[in-house]
Amino acid sequence: MTEAKPKTLVIFPGALGDFVCFLPALKSIVRRHQHVDVLARSEYAGLLAHVPVRSIERPEISRLFYEPADEDESLRAFFAHYRNIYSWIGGREPDFVTSLLRFFKGDLRCFPAFPGARVHAADYYLSCVGGGHLAADADEILEPVQAARTWARKYREEHAFDRRKVLFLAPGSGGRKKNWPAKAYRDVADWWEREMRGLAVIILGPVEMENQETIRTFNTDARVLRELELEKVAALFSYSDFYLGNDSGVTHLAAALGVKTIAIFGPTDPVRWAPRGRSVKILRLGVECSPCEHSTMTACPHHCCLMSLPVKQVALGITEWVGGTPHDGAQLP
Repeated sequence: MTEAKPKTLVIFPGALGDFVCFLPALKSIVRRHQHVDVLARSEYAGLLAHVPVRSIERPEISRLFYEPADEDESLRAFFAHYRNIYSWIGGREPDFVTSLLRFFKGDLRCFPAFPGARVHAADYYLSCVGGGHLAADADEILEPVQAARTWARKYREEHAFDRRKVLFLAPGSGGRKKNWPAKAYRDVADWWEREMRGLAVIILGPVEMENQETIRTFNTDARVLRELELEKVAALFSYSDFYLGNDSGVTHLAAALGVKTIAIFGPTDPVRWAPRGRSVKILRLGVECSPCEHSTMTACPHHCCLMSLPVKQVALGITEWVGGTPHDGAQLP
């Protein structure tokens, strides 16, 4: 009988933007250990065709916060599969680490989920694993599963993506206070199709479908794709020319996949959270009070860092990337 190869477990609790920033560090871990399992949010599983991702919401993890009994053989059996564990739970939870070490006897490395200093999240995660600049991007690891790629190819053909320049727009994010107004996104989409003769595709996820302003703005818009699985969104991006979005996980995903990305930042800090990719532009007004702390952002009465950003400035930024207008007489909104 052949002995099972030693495996490495990665535990990462972050949201989508955090996860995309984490991928260069994960790439470094995979290069080092090869046989790697990831516990993260289950919706990320379809983004990594060649790395197993399972739900972090599993009893073997949650029970570690509640002092499991030493004789809990199910926990012992689960962690016995692994020689190394990298965890971004436990960096500031000593009780979790103490419980885990009762059942795991290999090499355990625990880190805080977020950096304490003002550094970019991707650089922080790489520094945790000693990755340096050897894995400074997410290529070779961020790849939608085959079923999503097949679906996206069919969608592309049905909607004739090859006939016009395609602009994806994602007007939401996990935090509404980070969002440029939904109507402004619709105005950009209208301008793109009217003046630039392109195709606009608007992506609304589950969070956006709970926002009444967004629902009213796009309720009857035929260009909208609603609540797609993340792997389908990622696969569609491979057929996109340009992307426009807020400081959000989907924006990080587009940038990491190499789409020409324009990210609108208001109260959040691009030094920490600017999306990274081959071609990324940050648009922000740079008002005196931004970026600001989360508590300030949620209590802000005006949000002028976003509300005052004109559609014309965003359209100009897109036009500059296109390299000029595709027909005579095209106007900015």
